[in-house]
Amino acid sequence: MNNTSAPVVEISLEKMVKAYVKIRARRTEIKAAFDVEDGALVEQLDAVKAALLAHCKDHGVDSVRTSEGLFYRTVKQTYWTSDWEKMHEFILEHAEPSLLDKRN
Repeated sequence: MNNTSAPVVEISLEKMVKAYVKIRARRTEIKAAFDVEDGALVEQLDAVKAALLAHCKDHGVDSVRTSEGLFYRTVKQTYWTSDWEKMHEFILEHAEPSLLDKRN
């Protein structure tokens, strides 16, 4: 077994800072390019989703099965109050904590 170790190469702080700045700048470039391309894809997805939703509404259906997969729409209803005191009283009076919606 060889007991000789490779020589330790010390890198100057200036070189490390220069490398750090260069890597950070490259990451920023890559992220900007990703954001542009991803934004275009999001717009395309939104257009397709709108067309699929329109199909569901036009045909009065909630789901459609195709050879490529299933798509469906969901209807989400939310309610709110501007008088939280009365709402709180109502929830306590009727023991209906299910009326509360936990949000992050």
